[in-house]
Amino acid sequence: MDSGASARETSYSSRTSRARLRRRWCVALGLLALIAWGPFRFSYFSVCSKCGCIRDSVARQLPFLPVTYWTSHRLEDSPVSRAAAQLVQPHSHEWLFGQGGGNGVLCALGPGHQIAPTVWSEQVASFIRATHEYVAPSKARYWLNCALDPKRSRAVLNWLQASGFPASAPVDRKTYSKWRERANLYLPGYDELAAPTPTVP
Repeated sequence: MDSGASARETSYSSRTSRARLRRRWCVALGLLALIAWGPFRFSYFSVCSKCGCIRDSVARQLPFLPVTYWTSHRLEDSPVSRAAAQLVQPHSHEWLFGQGGGNGVLCALGPGHQIAPTVWSEQVASFIRATHEYVAPSKARYWLNCALDPKRSRAVLNWLQASGFPASAPVDRKTYSKWRERANLYLPGYDELAAPTPTVP
């Protein structure tokens, strides 16, 4: 074999090796990009059991494995957390997992999903504000704790809806007093029975 043919063969082999190496790098970079920015995410929300604040989270995970390598969070006030601003001291949030899915998980549920409808209720928030203003802060904290208790939260919401507490408009003292009379006639003593002994913050 002459030197020209040998050089051409060496050059061809070198180009082929470089092309294979580039393809491997492209595949590796593509896999990394897919893992980092692809659809392998587990998205979920949590509820703070102290104030009713909501945390939306996205966990980026290895494909179809519950191995999280990066998580982002976004905090959002709920109607109840805004109403609780005057009742709750500065605190570290205590998150209850609500609901989530993704990366092979269809629907994961936690105790926070029992609280979510209540903390998003303007009716409950209005009730807490009115109780704070027309009864006592301690009683409002009592009801806030009830609303954030997974075992009692739905009962509080259902009671306010069934007894016709005003859903959105600001409640004055007269309206609140009339509602209390109606609520006690509707379900005598239910407000006390619906709530566990509260822990005042």
